[in-house]
Amino acid sequence: MNLIVGDILTRKELADAVGAGGDSCLLHKNSVVVAIALNPDKNPDSPHVLLVGKGPHKERYARSFLDSAASVPTFIKKAADQWQYMGMFRGISLDHSPASIKAHAAKSGRRDIWGVLSLSLNN
Repeated sequence: MNLIVGDILTRKELADAVGAGGDSCLLHKNSVVVAIALNPDKNPDSPHVLLVGKGPHKERYARSFLDSAASVPTFIKKAADQWQYMGMFRGISLDHSPASIKAHAAKSGRRDIWGVLSLSLNN
């Protein structure tokens, strides 16, 4: 994959580039997170914060991504079917504190937040 920061891809091109599809934020293949695709409407502090929704699969992939210390290609939705490559990001912390969840829920309008996954650009 020869992506340059700023490249715009369709969701199909993104899926082809990383080898995983679907509509999840944490794109995975064989139970391993291989990319992140963030919608700023649901993740207003993206690409540095991913708000993990409730649900066993979402929670498991967030934990396993953080534990892996892997850097993966990360994309931000810019418009309908337009995803901009932001660089290689890794997880640095996962916050479950009620204060953090409340603050991010107020900012995002979401009521399904299980945790706040902080991401860092890995140069």
